[in-house]
Amino acid sequence: MKRKLKFDPTLQVKVKFIGEEDTQDGGGSRSEMLRLAIQQLCQSDLFLQTADGFVPTCGSLSLNREDYVAVGQLFALSLVQLGPAPHGMHPVITQALCGKSHTQIEVLGQPAVEDPMTSVFLDKLKAVSSHDDLKRFLQEDSTLNILQLVQWTIPAGKMTMKDVTTLKRVVILHDLIFKRKPAIEQMREGLVTLGILGHKDENSSLFQGVFSHKKEGWNQMT
Repeated sequence: MKRKLKFDPTLQVKVKFIGEEDTQDGGGSRSEMLRLAIQQLCQSDLFLQTADGFVPTCGSLSLNREDYVAVGQLFALSLVQLGPAPHGMHPVITQALCGKSHTQIEVLGQPAVEDPMTSVFLDKLKAVSSHDDLKRFLQEDSTLNILQLVQWTIPAGKMTMKDVTTLKRVVILHDLIFKRKPAIEQMREGLVTLGILGHKDENSSLFQGVFSHKKEGWNQMT
């Protein structure tokens, strides 16, 4: 009977690349292997690259295969094995991964979104500076489509300039968080591996720096 191989991620991973001499791995080969694995995942159809970092595409087939659980497990493995930090996630996605609820997530500036129609909507909303501007904006068909998409419940005729900030936040969170929630939850499930998730939720500010897009580390991820 063939012995079933087992993998214990708590043990130090030793890596040997094909064609290289059989020398002692001081950590460089292991780190390179993990970097390449994370890079391949981020450049696959599991993620979309925006100006502010990667966001999960949340495809139905990927969710059915629980691919994002494997993504979280790889991130956890790299951190425990002292490999590269998985820099590159969109800051809003990072906050969700670190356990922040949608009410706690900070939406700073105007983060890049995936959907072109949503991006145009946000650009137009940013230009609204008066009640008359808002009234004209709310009469556009494209605006009504977005309001329906995010299930905005305040009637257009009753909206005021005070509602603009809330509307912007809701639209951004819908594009980046609400429609990607299944993928984010699977990634968090994968991060349970080796106890990473518990530490991450307890030290969310620290771990946000681990996952967020950083220009100085970007060349290592792409």
